[in-house]
Amino acid sequence: MVNQTEELEIQIKTIINQLGYIMYDLELKKADNQNKFIIYVQRDDFSSVDLDDCVLINKEILIKFDQENILKDEYTLEVSSAGIIRKLRLPKHFEQEIGNVIEVKTSKIVEGFEDKLIIGELQEYNSDGIKIDNIIIEHENIKEAKTTFNFEKGNK
Repeated sequence: MVNQTEELEIQIKTIINQLGYIMYDLELKKADNQNKFIIYVQRDDFSSVDLDDCVLINKEILIKFDQENILKDEYTLEVSSAGIIRKLRLPKHFEQEIGNVIEVKTSKIVEGFEDKLIIGELQEYNSDGIKIDNIIIEHENIKEAKTTFNFEKGNK
């Protein structure tokens, strides 16, 4: 059974896809009795998303929400490019970055590493965790993970 948040995510994703973009991630925050939706988008060819793209997506989502009275509560909507440095939160995020260098903050030091901050090439993602430098880091030990960008080389 699909809950209300999942249904909302499906509707947002559909609108974004119809406009020719991909929803990279959706964050839902609640502050002062108001929902805040932060939507991160990218193009399917990974070319840059600019302010005009974000305005267009925001406008189309607002129109759909208002026409169909999708949300009864007050909310704010923020649409942003997924950016160069991206949070890795979902399985698809990790899978897309296999072979690239990522940064991982762990809740405890992982055997084989000297620090809770690990930077290395993501070799594998599976149900057990991720593999960097031939060492598995279990999912429950990952506090935060994100992509990196080498500004000197201009690539990952």
